[in-house]
Amino acid sequence: MELSNSKKEYIKAIYSISEKEEVKVTSIANELGISKPSVISALQELRDKNLVIYNHGYIKLTDLGLRYANNINRKNDILNKFFTDILKVDEKRAMIDAFNMKNNVSCQTITKLEKYLIEKEGIKLKKYESYCVCDTEKSCGDCHKN
Repeated sequence: MELSNSKKEYIKAIYSISEKEEVKVTSIANELGISKPSVISALQELRDKNLVIYNHGYIKLTDLGLRYANNINRKNDILNKFFTDILKVDEKRAMIDAFNMKNNVSCQTITKLEKYLIEKEGIKLKKYESYCVCDTEKSCGDCHKN
């Protein structure tokens, strides 16, 4: 299942908010700087794709939604680490570039970059419960496994 970049940002926001507090339409709207009706529309779409539970104000990521959130955060962290530690890109620029690139890099490519950072450069990375989130929702055969 392919998601638009904006839907991925909703998932990331829900994940981020849920680590601090109960997720509400208002908190998502504030996090993303958008209107509540836009959030409600997006939540309905994400619910239809089985990525969130959205019922009478209750909002929570499903297991599949959590897989997407972990994958998004993993990609962002690996790209950011590569830019700052290997390429010596300024931290602010690295954050911006990682943010812009994370939604466009495949599971296979990010896994190879992760392996390179760990094995060739000896860089320690945050361990994610990460799963491949390829279009087929099956493992692409080259993704990080726990």
